[in-house]
Amino acid sequence: MRTRVLYVDEDDDTRACITQWLELEGFEVLTTSTYDGAMEIAQRREVQLLITDLGVCNGSMSLLLVDIQRWHPAKGIALSCSDRWQETFEGGYSAHVLKPIEFKKLSMAIADVLDRTPAAAEPEPIPADPNARRPVVGESVPAEVPDGYGWGALLGPAGSASGPPIFLSLR
Repeated sequence: MRTRVLYVDEDDDTRACITQWLELEGFEVLTTSTYDGAMEIAQRREVQLLITDLGVCNGSMSLLLVDIQRWHPAKGIALSCSDRWQETFEGGYSAHVLKPIEFKKLSMAIADVLDRTPAAAEPEPIPADPNARRPVVGESVPAEVPDGYGWGALLGPAGSASGPPIFLSLR
């Protein structure tokens, strides 16, 4: 059985992108853009994990997890554009991730909250191609996303962690 996530965010593009990424990570995802929508979903469907932007509905989302826990023992991750740690933990959330969202940080928060290994921590081995040309040190290497991945990826130039990031947009 897949973990059911309720994701709440007012921004349509962010909601679509994060939803698609969560689905690729193997979660069943229910989405809404409002507090009332989240409560309606939680009354009808069991939710194991709530991920919500605390700024939705003019910042009234800090108690959403407490309200959902009246029906389900859900865990929660709060998202925000500012440091709202105290509000996060007072609302019962187990983790806080700053926006803009980095998939690796969100993946680590989800793994921590659900007590499991993040998918990103154990990548599938890529079979070595004995005929593949290896890049020379200092050579520019194009960033690639394998076919079938419809979500963006944040990569440093030539696979490094330094320099300005390159954002590969959604297809």
